[in-house]
Amino acid sequence: MARELKIRFSDFKTIEEKLKPLGADFIEEQSFIDTYFNQPPGHVLKLAKVNDTYFIQALFAIDGTFDVGEKQRINKEIVEEKGKELTQEFGVKKILKGTRKIFQLDMYKITFNHIDDVGDFLILTGANPTEEFFTERLGIKDPEYIRVSFDELSKQ
Repeated sequence: MARELKIRFSDFKTIEEKLKPLGADFIEEQSFIDTYFNQPPGHVLKLAKVNDTYFIQALFAIDGTFDVGEKQRINKEIVEEKGKELTQEFGVKKILKGTRKIFQLDMYKITFNHIDDVGDFLILTGANPTEEFFTERLGIKDPEYIRVSFDELSKQ
């Protein structure tokens, strides 16, 4: 199962320039709307609209990273009904909107994430994402690690 390691970071252009000589491949740009539902601490449940596709996804906090659970694709025809079910069962905690740009480098997925009214983030996803990737491979000095779900953050 994949894990995510996140930092708050806004100088995407510099990092994108560093990724090119490392051999990173651009995958895609996305727009998203994530509806987060109330969950116990360390658990995340969200209904995500990514471009024109819908998913339900669970994530779990583990040792400063997030274990990325399976994405379950939801048909457009039932997404409204499913959203109502989840809202009734758990209640909506927060709705976040934004854009992301995704790259692949070796065994890692690198995502530049802009979340409206929250900020900009760099996410490293893989079997074992490490802090050294940010500091040594990308040369980011003193990164601000994000150890909570995005729905827990406010704009800084």
